[in-house]
Amino acid sequence: MKNVIKTLVISFVLFFSFLLDMQAQQFGIGGRFMKPMNDFATNSQAVGGGVGMNFSVPFTPKSPLSFGFEASYMLYGRHSRRMQETFQISTNNTVIAQIPIDFRVTTQNNLLNGLTFLRLQAPHGAVQPYIDAIGGLSFFYTRTRIIDRNARNQPSNYYNQYYSPNNSLIASETHAASIALNYGGGLGVMVRLSEHIALDLRGVYLLGGEAEYFDRSQTRNWELEFVSNANSQEGDFQIADPGAAAKRSSTDMLQFTVGLSFTW
Repeated sequence: MKNVIKTLVISFVLFFSFLLDMQAQQFGIGGRFMKPMNDFATNSQAVGGGVGMNFSVPFTPKSPLSFGFEASYMLYGRHSRRMQETFQISTNNTVIAQIPIDFRVTTQNNLLNGLTFLRLQAPHGAVQPYIDAIGGLSFFYTRTRIIDRNARNQPSNYYNQYYSPNNSLIASETHAASIALNYGGGLGVMVRLSEHIALDLRGVYLLGGEAEYFDRSQTRNWELEFVSNANSQEGDFQIADPGAAAKRSSTDMLQFTVGLSFTW
């Protein structure tokens, strides 16, 4: 999640620099929450949460109509468990040593939104309501990561040299990545806290196309197995679950935002 947020921040900073020459009016950031609706709610009871950012530019300096872009990341299911395995060193049926491996397996259901919007907003007053017409894409994906916990227990200098965060990652895999088209509308209100800062409260209803995804009710039952290769000394981790088939449905959802908006 940290890498996703870092990427979003860098992207928006670069985009913001470009917009400064276009009389950028508003930049917003806040917490975002998602509730599945209709067929999506039938398949998943998970409620998502994360962070979202947006930029909007008025068509003219004093126009109540503006065009904007927003991006968000939300997590709508996470399951983490600690596991231990012991590797044995032996020769001629004599055990030389046993090495315990302590690792954590984390599976997350993720949602990325990239949306554009047209906004009609009251230009003056302490309370400024607005209405949005919205369209864009949603990216659903489930990712499993296996992290070596032993690496985090090393002395700091040894850890920094040999066990960077990337080195502590044993393996990772993305499951059921799927993109769906979204469109809908939103209602919100800006409550002025100062001349350049406002509290932003917003609700959005998005109609979504079909997508494949996993639900938390499935991923929490997944089991990790180590499968050895009979023809070599290598092996692979695999996830086993009798109900492992991804679900598929339309992806209608409600989204709510509580954040701050900065105006120039």
